[in-house]
Amino acid sequence: LAQFKALTYKNGQPTASLQEALTLFPGTPRHMLLEIKLSLTVAQQQTLIAMLKGFEPQIHLTGFAPTLSSLIAIKQSNPAIDISYLAHDAKNNLSAGMSGKNVEYSQLNYLNVSTLQKSGYIVRAWTPNTINDWRLLKLAGVNAIITDKAAEYSNWVSGGCS
Repeated sequence: LAQFKALTYKNGQPTASLQEALTLFPGTPRHMLLEIKLSLTVAQQQTLIAMLKGFEPQIHLTGFAPTLSSLIAIKQSNPAIDISYLAHDAKNNLSAGMSGKNVEYSQLNYLNVSTLQKSGYIVRAWTPNTINDWRLLKLAGVNAIITDKAAEYSNWVSGGCS
């Protein structure tokens, strides 16, 4: 943790631990997409579940195939935690308990977004970073956009998505 806390973002801002980041949530409409990068031990899963207790409506936990067993175990321990699968494709091949699929944005179109949504899944597009891509994804009907350009995206949305 000390090594992580010594890092800074490109703009000079310090990093925050998950525990510190969660202090920003009580009483707000904020949501967090928390990506699990590695498979977690049972002890790590239990620690994460305990940390997220009470934040379930605001946290969206996601990960790629190597983390799938950890994600499923977390969902089984706390069914209220929102779990989605991160993928390069828009196939409708989700495991039980998954609420959505986070798909590499260039793979999405109206047809595959609609197919996933009709099956009851939330579709999030990752990481479009231009207004043109955001417009196309809005037309495709995605539920959410995950972008590296949060401030620009927020301004675009505030401006009526034009």
